[in-house]
Amino acid sequence: MKKKSKEHRALYDAVMQCYYHGDVHPYNIIEEVITTLGEAEGLNQWVYYGRYYGFPKCCIDAFCKIGKTSKARTKASDGSGFIPCAKHAAQINSEKIKLTSLIKNRVCKSKFPDNGN
Repeated sequence: MKKKSKEHRALYDAVMQCYYHGDVHPYNIIEEVITTLGEAEGLNQWVYYGRYYGFPKCCIDAFCKIGKTSKARTKASDGSGFIPCAKHAAQINSEKIKLTSLIKNRVCKSKFPDNGN
């Protein structure tokens, strides 16, 4: 039998944790899985959220590094929950690109922006 990786075990444990607590809503399971996998790999959980939602690496890195946002970045996010990096925020605010054009390889099945639904 093939040995399970630390990440696979963390994933299984996270799903079971939600199941046993009656927290079986997909969002709750996903949140627990992302947090657990992040801890298993020693990464910031926001990196997993960013990957899961298809955000660009530069935007994920900026969010993790800075930990806060500016007025320009908040304006560019348009209440979507995705805070773009300064470069992309400037492009969005000057209408050179659309926020939605930055979302690639999204794992989450709900359409962006889903506004927390």
